Parts: sequence; C-alpha cells; structure tokens
Amino acid sequence: MAVELAIGFFDGVHLGHRKIISAAKARGGETVVETFLSHPREVLSPDRAPKLIMTPEMRRRALFEAGADRVEMREFTRETAAMSPEEYAELLISRHPDLDTVFCGANWTFGAKGAGTPSLLKELFAGKAKVEVVGYAMVDGLPVSSSRIREALSVGMVDEANRLLGRRLEIEGPVVKGKGLGRDIGYPTINLEVSAPALPFGVYSVDTPLGRGIANWGKAPTAGELAWQRPILEIHLLGHGFSPLCASAPLRDKNTPPCETMRIAITKFIRPERRFASFDELKEQIDRDIELCQKDVK
Repeated sequence: MAVELAIGFFDGVHLGHRKIISAAKARGGETVVETFLSHPREVLSPDRAPKLIMTPEMRRRALFEAGADRVEMREFTRETAAMSPEEYAELLISRHPDLDTVFCGANWTFGAKGAGTPSLLKELFAGKAKVEVVGYAMVDGLPVSSSRIREALSVGMVDEANRLLGRRLEIEGPVVKGKGLGRDIGYPTINLEVSAPALPFGVYSVDTPLGRGIANWGKAPTAGELAWQRPILEIHLLGHGFSPLCASAPLRDKNTPPCETMRIAITKFIRPERRFASFDELKEQIDRDIELCQKDVK
C-alpha cells in the first residue's frame, strides 16, 4: 500500500497538525506520521528548548486519534542534526520504499541547520515521490502554531489554548500518595505526578474520569516543610467527601490511591499558586476557588 507520510514535530497535535494528517488521510493510502521523541532543541541547545505541551506518549496517542494508521517516533541525535538535506531525503526514501507523498507545513525544515525546505525536498524527490505543503489552520486571522499555544498557556489563557488545539488540553500521570493534609482540612485530593511544563503553577478547574474537580498544580507552599519537593497536581473532586474510586478499580480503603494513572482535561485557569499565612486562610480561598470552578461549565 502506498505510504502517505505526514512529517513534523506535532507538539499539541493542534488544528494545524490535524489538517496535515487529514490531507494525508484523504489520499487513501496508509497514513504514516514520522516525528521525533524529543524536540531537536533539547539536543542542540537545551537552554532554548521549548516547554512542551505534551509528553511523547500523549502525542503518540493524539496522532492516532487524529487519523494516523502508524506513528514512528524516532530519536533526534547530533548525528541526525548533522545530516545534509540530501542525506535526510534519501533516508526518508529508504525508510518508506512505498512512499507516495510527504505532507508537511510550510515552516517545516530538515537537515543540518534546517537548510532543507519543502521546496528543496520537491527537487530531491523528483521522480521518486511527491511533496504537498499543507496551508496553516487559521484562528482569528492568525496561523495556529505550537508556539502560539505555549504562549497562551504560559499566562494561564487555557480557553485560548483550547481554541487553538481544537479540543481541551489534557495531561496525565501516575497517582502518588499524598501527605493527608487535604483530608485534614476538609479537601481530600487525588495527587498526580504529571509533566506539565507549559502550565504555570496555579489553580485550575479540571474534568476527570470521576467528575469535575479543582486542582492545584505546583508545590503547595502553604504546607511549609511538608510542601512537595517536585510539582504535583492535587485534584479535589467536587461533591465528594472522600476521593472516590476509579470506575474500573476494585473497592479499596481510603488510604489507597484510587487508581494507578489518571488522564484529565484542563478547562480553566483560576489563579496563580501562592503561599497563605495559615491553613484557615487557605480554606477560605479554596471555597472561593470552588465557586469559580463550579461556574466553569464547559
């Protein structure tokens, strides 16, 4: 079967990325997505590497959900970075002998120092395969891009980021044991160890498999010496005195994490994380946060 290859980094799998995948899908062959596990800047200039929207595994799943028949996530190395555009083009042909068309965005580059462009690839593929440049998805008259989404998230503009994604931002991670402080003050939590570097520390409304919740992403500085040493997403489920069990989990006692992992959707940024003078002051703020969360009915 002919291979229709969508190529790019695809962080966020946003509206523009899905437009590329849809164009490949429409050709009728096997829709293959080729991407890198890590962002090239993490290898070439780590201090300038962007804060990513998704983990590799979430990106892989989102690519399948967008229509990919096969997803190939490859390591980006210094050897990869040093390849000339001609060498990289030959590598693509060797990897995909049944290649019909490469689909990419207008700003996609390849080869050493990003010297390869879609126009050059068309020349290099002459007589071997086709190249189709897919136009940007546009929102409010501007192109949708991963950097635009990251910028929105960096200032808590979750609604804007979700518009550009074309869906709600999702994060996931393993459930970890808490310190019991939430239960002690009347707001028990499910605690997730997640990778969410594109999100600022703060309070968010979230949707979980167990219902609507309010979540703090950060280190819980009010806890003082018991604050987290690493960022944790603490989720209090609204309307529950205790954290309920996952639908698929057997009955367990209240001190046992409710499930091994959880995937949640971020729906609204409520406020930045801060340290309060006392737990009583924190409880009063949580009550106000919950009122705002309950108004978020998206």
